[in-house]
Amino acid sequence: MSVSLGSRRDHRVEDPVVLWDRGGVLRSALGKTSAVYPLPRLQWIEDRFWVWVHYISTKIARGELFEAIDALEFVRARVLGPLILTEAGAQPNGVRRVEQSAPGRLAALRSTMASHDRQSCVSALTATMALYSELRQRLAPATLQSRAEAEQAVRDFLASPPGR
Repeated sequence: MSVSLGSRRDHRVEDPVVLWDRGGVLRSALGKTSAVYPLPRLQWIEDRFWVWVHYISTKIARGELFEAIDALEFVRARVLGPLILTEAGAQPNGVRRVEQSAPGRLAALRSTMASHDRQSCVSALTATMALYSELRQRLAPATLQSRAEAEQAVRDFLASPPGR
């Protein structure tokens, strides 16, 4: 019998508990690789972050506050949480255990949470942008290609009066 973990075996994020393994074949296959939780891909995030911020800002402008709140949660779980946990040397899995791993970042992370109120959403979005910018500056490799034009366009959009 041949056991293959597939072409993505180098992307295993945890070691499974093997309940049954006739002849040790599975354990042998697992022993040839190691589990490594993937780090956030900073370029991938930077390439998308300002698009997400623009999306959120348009939802706020249209009064679609539940959608804006949901999108802010997405950014917190997929960008801010993993970056904060990476900075703290913890496994970057959403916002899981962020309270224990990065207590010094809790106030900043809390400020990214919005209630169903336009000004609360704007404040949370502003805090999200500030926290991301700080984390990007601290964690980004020298090779990171900043999307400065997109960032400026979003900041200009947010600074313009409603109704443009």
